[in-house]
Amino acid sequence: MIINQRNFTGVAVVGAALCLVLLGLRLASAISFAGPLQLVTSGAEYESLFGIWKQTQGLPVYNDRFEAPYNAVMYNWALYKVYGTVSGMVLKTLSLGDAWLPTVGRLFSLLGVAVGTAAAYMAFAKALEARDGTLKILAGAFAVFVMAGPLMGFFSITVTSDIWALTLEVLAAVLFMTLYPGGRWRAVVVAAVLAYLAWSFKQTSIYTSGAIGLFLLLRRDWGPMFIFSGLMIGAWSATLLLGDPQYVFNILLGDYPLVYSIKRLARNLGNFAVKSGPSLFLLTALAVAVLPSRPRRQAMWRKDWVVFGLSGSLTTTLVSIPISSQSGGAENYYFSLSFFLSFLALAALSELLCPEGPAPNTALRPVMAAGALGWGTLIAALVLVLTGFTGVIDVRGQHTAYMGKKACIEGLPQPLFVYDSYLSLPWMTPGAEPYVLSYAYERDRARGKEFEHGGIGGLVGKRHFAAIIMRQGVSLDKLDGTTLAGYTAQARTCAGMTIFLRDDGN
Repeated sequence: MIINQRNFTGVAVVGAALCLVLLGLRLASAISFAGPLQLVTSGAEYESLFGIWKQTQGLPVYNDRFEAPYNAVMYNWALYKVYGTVSGMVLKTLSLGDAWLPTVGRLFSLLGVAVGTAAAYMAFAKALEARDGTLKILAGAFAVFVMAGPLMGFFSITVTSDIWALTLEVLAAVLFMTLYPGGRWRAVVVAAVLAYLAWSFKQTSIYTSGAIGLFLLLRRDWGPMFIFSGLMIGAWSATLLLGDPQYVFNILLGDYPLVYSIKRLARNLGNFAVKSGPSLFLLTALAVAVLPSRPRRQAMWRKDWVVFGLSGSLTTTLVSIPISSQSGGAENYYFSLSFFLSFLALAALSELLCPEGPAPNTALRPVMAAGALGWGTLIAALVLVLTGFTGVIDVRGQHTAYMGKKACIEGLPQPLFVYDSYLSLPWMTPGAEPYVLSYAYERDRARGKEFEHGGIGGLVGKRHFAAIIMRQGVSLDKLDGTTLAGYTAQARTCAGMTIFLRDDGN
C-alpha cells in the first residue's frame, strides 16, 4: 500500500484511539465515585499525598527528613500549594473525609492531562501549519500520544508534580511561538511566567526555558534573550532567597543520596524508545530526507518552528537523559523530550508538505511510510498491553489488600509503627504518628546519617511503639537494624503482615 497523508493520519488515529482506551481502563481501575480507593499508581506517590495532606491541614509542608517522623517533601512549592488548595476546597465543599484526597488529586492530574493535550494540539497544529482537516487530526493524534500515551502510563492519574509541570511547559512553548512574530517582548514575558510556574511544580522542569533561551541565541535576538534569561534567573533566585531554609534545602536535594546507574539509564532509554515510535521513526526519516540536501537544510533553518523544536529537543536531551539515570529515575524524565521531539518532527514535516525550497515529492512518501511504521510499533505495543501479554492495566486489587490490612490494624494500641508508608498515611491509620518514611530513608540509614531518636531502629530499641506491624517479605528478626527484643509476635497475622505487641512492663 502506498502511504500518503490520509493513510498516515489514519494509522495515527488508530494509535491515538488505543492510547485513550488504555488510559480509560487504567482510570476506571484507579478511581471510583462509589468509595475512596487506596492504592499506588506509580512511584513513591505516598510522599506527594502526605505533603498535600499537610497543606490541607495548614501544617508546615517542608520538614527535616532526619527528624521524626522521618518524612520527605522534596518537590517544589506549587505541587503542594495548588493540589492542597484544590483538594481542600473539594473535600470541604462536598463534606468528604481525608480518605478521598487521593481520588481528588488523581482527578486534578487528569485535568492537567486534558489541558496539556489541548495545549499540545495547539502547538502541533501550528508547527504542522495545519490548514485542512487531515493535518489537524494528525496534530490531535500526536497530542494524545504525548500527553496520554504509553510513555505517560499511570502518571496520567498520579498525584505528583510531573503532569502540571509538563502542561505548563507546553503552554509556555506554544504561547511563546505564537506571540513571538508579532510581539517579542510580550512573548518572553508570558513564556517566563508559565515556565516559572512549571519549575514551581518540579524544580527540574527547565526544559522550555532552555528551549526559548537557545532559540533566541540561535536567532541572535539579543534583547529578548537577555530579558528572558534575566526574568527566569531573577524569579528562581528570588524564590530561593525568600524561601524558608528548610524549603530551599529540600528542593535542592540537600544531602540527598542520589546514585547514578548505567543500567537504570539503559532500561529507561529502552522503554522510551519502545514507547516513542511515532516521533522517533518520523524524525529518523526526516533526517535522511533533509540532512543530505543543503537547500532543504536551509529551508528548514528559515522556519522558526523547526528551529524552536530543534532547540527544545537539544536542551531537553542534554538534561533529561543524564538525570534519568539517578535513583528512582523512570520514563517520567522523558515527558518533555517526547513533546519536543514530536514538535520538531511535525514542524519539519510541514516543510516537506509546503516547501519553501526544492520540491520534496520524492522524499515525502518514504517519510510518511516511516511515520506510519512508527505508529504501527506503538499500536503493536498497545495491543500487547490491552490483551494482557505485558504491562499493567488494573490496580484495583491494591485497594482490596490495603483495606484488609487497615481493618486489622484498627484497634491496636498506639503509638504504633506500620512498616508500609502508604498504610502510614493519616487516613489509613487515624490518630497514629504518620511514619510515611522518606523514599531515601533506608539509604540514609545505610550511609550512617544521624536521625533524631536514632531513627525507627532507635525508637524500637527504646520500646517507644506499643505495636509494630511488619510487612510481608522482610526479616522478622530486626527492624531498622534493631532486634525486636521486648516485643512478642502475635499468633494471628494482619492480612499477611505480622503483628508485634510490646511486652508487659513497659
